[in-house]
Amino acid sequence: MDKNEDYSCKKRILAIARKNFFTFGYSKVTMDALAIQLQISKKTIYRFFKSKQSLLESAIYDFFAEFNEKINDIIKEKGKSNNKLNTLKLFISLIQSQISQFNIHAF
Repeated sequence: MDKNEDYSCKKRILAIARKNFFTFGYSKVTMDALAIQLQISKKTIYRFFKSKQSLLESAIYDFFAEFNEKINDIIKEKGKSNNKLNTLKLFISLIQSQISQFNIHAF
């Protein structure tokens, strides 16, 4: 795999792992199940993440990096518009969409 394929594969693993961890919780997610869902080998997952714990940490980091990027996008938009109410609505909507990714019962 070249660097672009590696990056794409890693992002795909993170996206599916994040969805599974946030929906079912850490203890109910297995590397076998992720590999089946991704249609790749476990070896490929372990090529990018040394352990399930490392994958969870990366998924959480990825979640907050995406959240931060979206916050920055809203701040940039605020600079183009002086509508504070609209900016507040965008922040509230963002928080709601981010929180909706979690299943509280999974934790």
